[in-house]
Amino acid sequence: MIMKEFNSHDAKLIELGIMRARIVTRDGRPARIVSWNAKGSHPIVALVDLGQLEKAHQYTLKGRTDSRDFVKTNSDLLIEEEGGEE
Repeated sequence: MIMKEFNSHDAKLIELGIMRARIVTRDGRPARIVSWNAKGSHPIVALVDLGQLEKAHQYTLKGRTDSRDFVKTNSDLLIEEEGGEE
């Protein structure tokens, strides 16, 4: 699997089923976006799969939980693509 930085364009294609990939947290937990337009500096709302339950997190448009771009957390969103297939 190839992990790449989150971007909203690809994330929307994934949700529409146009792009084959998954939205995951930096530590590998599946996440699904439920809103793109929440008020404030973190407009993306995603439900992160914790096994027996899902927990809501808010993200910047870059998929970060922290507004400072240099801060990376395990809850940040990434895009996981399948690798090695041509």
